[in-house]
Amino acid sequence: MTRNPIRYPSVTQRCVCAAIALLCLLALPAQAQQWELAPYIGWRFGGDFDDSETDAEYDIDDSTSYGFIVSWTQDYQRQIEVLYSYQSTEIDSGGRFVGDPVLDLDIHYFHIGGIFAPGASKKWRPFVSGGVGLTHLDPDRSGLDTETNLSLSLGVGVKAFFSEHVGARLEARGYLTVLDSDTRLFCSGGCAVQVEASGFQQGEVFLGLIAAF
Repeated sequence: MTRNPIRYPSVTQRCVCAAIALLCLLALPAQAQQWELAPYIGWRFGGDFDDSETDAEYDIDDSTSYGFIVSWTQDYQRQIEVLYSYQSTEIDSGGRFVGDPVLDLDIHYFHIGGIFAPGASKKWRPFVSGGVGLTHLDPDRSGLDTETNLSLSLGVGVKAFFSEHVGARLEARGYLTVLDSDTRLFCSGGCAVQVEASGFQQGEVFLGLIAAF
């Protein structure tokens, strides 16, 4: 008798299930409504690609990041959020791009998720955060394709409110971008990188100013 092989969920399927569970938790009936806008500046670090064909490693340089978060309150403990984060950086291409071993690269994150802040007060709100969305990789060189992939984020932070409508947000967040092991990146005729891993990770620490209304 031939047994069917066990099929385990892919990384993408597990990510989607986790995101749905997070959004269901955050979307429970609201007790109060408050909107927040938090533009921020931060520092993005980490990220590399391993080429399965050449064993070359491509490192993403650490650099300043910018972004904003729009939040709406369910209660003092839960908020749903939309996050946009941008980094202008460089990637060491190992000399595979004609004329320059360094490639300018813009990395954009578009995420929806939320925060959970157990024990939060009106002035101090330590929290854990999470989100799911897209990573957009945009190489700054004519003829090279952009790449857009599923990504997840998790973080911890704290909000401090100086008044009812003004506060600050300090957060550390990690990003995981999901890639298939046969993904090819930065193509122009041929493709420069045959990615070996199933994803790449970055971290970000940022400080933002909160306007609540």
